[in-house]
Amino acid sequence: MSDKVSGLSRGSEARPLNSNLHKPKASVSKLAGLMSLGTLVSRVLGFIRDRLVVQFFDVQVADAFYAAYRLPNFFRVLLGEGALSVSFLPAYVELKEKNLGEKQLAGTVWTFLSLLSATISALGVFYMVDFLPYIIDVEQISTVQ
Repeated sequence: MSDKVSGLSRGSEARPLNSNLHKPKASVSKLAGLMSLGTLVSRVLGFIRDRLVVQFFDVQVADAFYAAYRLPNFFRVLLGEGALSVSFLPAYVELKEKNLGEKQLAGTVWTFLSLLSATISALGVFYMVDFLPYIIDVEQISTVQ
């Protein structure tokens, strides 16, 4: 076989077709640092947002903003930083290590969370007046007006 056909020059060694498989992966400490940096940037931007809301809006408008922000923030803490991540990640990693359908698990969880989010949003639109006393102190609002 000629060198032109085999793709090898004289003195070179054969390499796998996909040599990217053997590149070292990013270290855990580097990934943790990136995650920490993202969290820090998010906190700083949230602080700036809060300062701008307080500076440019009345107390009543700011209170309405924070009341509207409380419910989505609750679900972010519950689903993104709480019980879901504690239960989902170990199961996902175990399935991925054994090649037993981690994509199916992720798809199922994604579908469930999408349907749950849409349902809660629809219920919030139609029943917010009934749900509002559980989110904010209605007596405090009535004394401000």
